[in-house]
Amino acid sequence: MVRERNRELTSRTQSEPIFADQSSIVLNSNSLAMRVWRYFVRLVSVYHFLAVPFRITFHPFESPRDRLLWCTDGVADVVILLYMLVKLNTAYLNKKSKWVHNRYKILKHYFGDGSCIRDVIIVMPIDWMCLSLGVPMRSAQWLRIPKSNILRKSLLLGSKRDSKATGVDLCYS
Repeated sequence: MVRERNRELTSRTQSEPIFADQSSIVLNSNSLAMRVWRYFVRLVSVYHFLAVPFRITFHPFESPRDRLLWCTDGVADVVILLYMLVKLNTAYLNKKSKWVHNRYKILKHYFGDGSCIRDVIIVMPIDWMCLSLGVPMRSAQWLRIPKSNILRKSLLLGSKRDSKATGVDLCYS
């Protein structure tokens, strides 16, 4: 019986379209593409969670011009920025268990619950800005600590509220 239920859930999520509504470009949070995207973002968040303390402790980069720094942290920061932009274009379930496809309502929901402030702090490249202003590399590495907060922010330790908002339990999706 459990296998049948798993098979049913798997077939249902694989057949869902990437867009929530035929007439818009709002994304369907239950589509296979969105599930793969969330797993990829989870990997990036684990990278931030492990790399930030490692960088603060061992100082692996000598200067902001280090190629490995741009290939790891630069790419990871871009992925987190894209995650926030995708989140602004993803349909959600409202309190009446109906999908909201209206972009204005999605933005109102996102900016209304207060998580946008935390997201802006996570996305802002404070460390990169300080490095460009001449702050030493050892000091600027401490400014990446908010980036490690994204792991807590519903990616791996998803809250019930986030689960209701997206229609998917992010802990197990």
